[in-house]
Amino acid sequence: MAFQNDTEFVTTGPKHFKSYTITAEGKFRGKLGNFASLDQRIACCQFNGSECLTGNINGDLYKWNGTQASVCIAKLHERIIDSIMVGAEYIFTGGRDCKLKILSKTYDLLVAIDLKALGLNSISPEIRAIDMNEAKDKLVIGTFGHEVIEIAVDVPTKKVGEAQVLIHGHYAPMTKLTNEVWGLCPLQSRRQYVTVSDDATLRVWDTDSR
Repeated sequence: MAFQNDTEFVTTGPKHFKSYTITAEGKFRGKLGNFASLDQRIACCQFNGSECLTGNINGDLYKWNGTQASVCIAKLHERIIDSIMVGAEYIFTGGRDCKLKILSKTYDLLVAIDLKALGLNSISPEIRAIDMNEAKDKLVIGTFGHEVIEIAVDVPTKKVGEAQVLIHGHYAPMTKLTNEVWGLCPLQSRRQYVTVSDDATLRVWDTDSR
């Protein structure tokens, strides 16, 4: 789901795109999208002004003029696009190909970053969430491996700087759908705590250094 404004939003999913308007009476009026002959397997959505962008399972980025779909960038990613973030100056996409793409607001490709090439030893670097700091010089990325990664970037010069994992979470690839944390215990004698999870690990965390 993505909101264009207070009264207009869309819902998306596999074989589904529907645009809604909330009337003055508080009623919902919806209209289904027209995919024409395009792949209908949508994974995520976000608005860029009046245009809704959707990421597809095949790696295409679509843009919607109302309820009519068109291909914005074919094969922007090699696998599913799981995340789209639209900022004030740039558009960010992330996919299960472990790559992050930075686009202009008019859909020109500016920067491409391959998380696998950064030497972070991520257990599962497929991208699930993206954001940029206020100074616009660092990206923060959430991965399928339950990690938070920070990457220095200068978009105008297309330079990618230092990358580091800020937080490691519980994750095991063989049980990736059931990685719940079942136990948490603070250590009274020091600023640390212990967690246990379905990934069959016990982890000791430092409160100060995270």
